[in-house]
Amino acid sequence: MNFDLKIEKLSEIFHHEARARQAKVRKDGTRFVHYTDSNAMISILDKKAIWMRDANCMNDYSELQHGFECIAYAYNGERGEGFRTVIDSIYPDLSLEIERMFNLWQPHLKQDTYIFCLSEHGIKESTKIQNVQDLPDPEDRLGRLSMWRAYGKGNGVALVLNNKVFIEPTDAIPIYTSPVEYLEKEEFSDKFHAFSERIQLNIDFIRNVPRDEFLNWLLWKFIFAAVCTKHPGFWEEREWRIVYCPSLQSSDRIVKEIKALGGVPQCIHKVELQDYPDEGFTGVEPNKLIDRIIVGPTEYPTAARRAFEEALRKAGVEDAAKRIKISEIPVRI
Repeated sequence: MNFDLKIEKLSEIFHHEARARQAKVRKDGTRFVHYTDSNAMISILDKKAIWMRDANCMNDYSELQHGFECIAYAYNGERGEGFRTVIDSIYPDLSLEIERMFNLWQPHLKQDTYIFCLSEHGIKESTKIQNVQDLPDPEDRLGRLSMWRAYGKGNGVALVLNNKVFIEPTDAIPIYTSPVEYLEKEEFSDKFHAFSERIQLNIDFIRNVPRDEFLNWLLWKFIFAAVCTKHPGFWEEREWRIVYCPSLQSSDRIVKEIKALGGVPQCIHKVELQDYPDEGFTGVEPNKLIDRIIVGPTEYPTAARRAFEEALRKAGVEDAAKRIKISEIPVRI
C-alpha cells in the first residue's frame, strides 16, 4: 500500500473524531481564537512567539487528571476487556505492552506537557448571507462573554487566527493540534468501545502493520485521549489544544524558558511565529496568521486600540487598523 494512504487509513482508525472535526473546520473555514490578557498579547506581537504553558498551571486544576481518570475507567471496565481481546488477537500480549508503556509515560506526561489553548471562533462578519441560519455570529465583533469573564478580567484581548497552520500536517516542529472532547467517564467509555470496533472492522489491514508501529499508534492514541479530554463543565469553550510533550519528542526550534506568571515560577516553551516552507509549515508569520484582534470590555478601549495597532505594525501586519475591533459588550469585568 502507498505510504501516504497507509497513514491516512491509520489516522482514520485511531483519530476518527479529531479528523472529522478537522475536516469540518477546513470545510467551514473556521478560525480559531486565543483569549488572553493585554500583557500576554503585547508579548506575542513583540516577540513574534507564543508560549506553551505547563498544563499543571492552567485554569482547570484537573486539566490532565480528568483524561487519565477516563482512560482508567474505560480500560479497567467491560469495554477495556473487549479492547484487550481485540489487540491481543492481532499481536499476543500487546495489551500488556501498551499498559506498561502508558504507565511508564504517565508521570512524564503529567509533569511535562505544555499547552497553548484555542477556541473555535464564530462566523466571519463578511460571510455572504444566503439563509437566516448563515447570519454572522456576533462573536466576530463582540467576542464571547464567558471567555472575557474567565480570561483577562478587565484587560482581556482575543487574538483571532486563520486556521491553515493548525490543520495541515507538518514535521517541522513536534507540536500537535487536537480538538478537546468534553466527556463524562461513561461517555468516554462509549468512545473507547467505538475505537475497539474500528480496530476489529479493520483487523486484516492492521495485521499488516508491524507490531512496534501498531504499539506506537496505540500509545499516541492514549496520550491524546488523556491530554485532550476535559470535564463537560467546560464545553462552551469549544477548545482546541496545541500540545508539546518534550519528554516524548523535543526540538531545538522550541525554546525552554523560566517565567514567573501571576507570581508562580514555571517553565514555558516558546514557539516562534516563523514559517518553514520547505517543511510544509506555513501561514505562521503574523501577517498571514492574524485575522483580527478583539479588545475586550475595558475602561480604556481607545488607548488599547492605538497600542495594539502599533504592535501589529511592528510585527509586520498589514492594514493593522482594520484588524482591530473593540468589543461592544456593555459589561464591567
